[in-house]
Amino acid sequence: MSVSYVSDISEGSGFFIVLKLIARWKGSLYKLVWLDLVVYLIIYYLINLLYRFALNSAQKETFHMIVAYCDDISTQLPVSFVLGFFVSGVIGRWFQTFMFIPWLNEITYSVMAAVNCADTRVSRKIRLSVMRYLNLAWILAMRRISDRIAERFSQQHKPKGGNTKDDDDCICRGRNEIWSVSQVSTWHTIIYKLRLVFTRSKS
Repeated sequence: MSVSYVSDISEGSGFFIVLKLIARWKGSLYKLVWLDLVVYLIIYYLINLLYRFALNSAQKETFHMIVAYCDDISTQLPVSFVLGFFVSGVIGRWFQTFMFIPWLNEITYSVMAAVNCADTRVSRKIRLSVMRYLNLAWILAMRRISDRIAERFSQQHKPKGGNTKDDDDCICRGRNEIWSVSQVSTWHTIIYKLRLVFTRSKS
């Protein structure tokens, strides 16, 4: 999951805000590449020290030939062309994955437009109940995809987070234990939502 830095730039402006963001460690580029950079520097200085203090003249000539050969090979390979295909493939797959994530925006607007009766308090209560079950279904579906979401919204944390009640939580565990199908806990909350809408529409 992404790291938010809005709190760091909400109060202030100018050049020092940029320095403050650069100095961040959590979610920064330094945290991502520091290990690779350390390994690269260690290998580089080992080769440098080996060339300067451990090789004789003949071995240095052989080392120069190897370096020249590697430089000639690197100019023949279209590295930028290959990296362009790689980056485009990775970005394309990431964008397709992002587009397949179900969002609740459109269905929220539909619920706001459809659930509208004379009593505004009843309408608001129905809309909140419907969206609560839809939000729970979304969380249960995302728990099967993302480990971070599974840790954040575990079976014990759901009642504490206010996304479900204790009786709903018991129903979720009971159905999983009886049928042993992980998809059940995802779609049965939508069935409860539809039942609520049908019951309210008849009344």
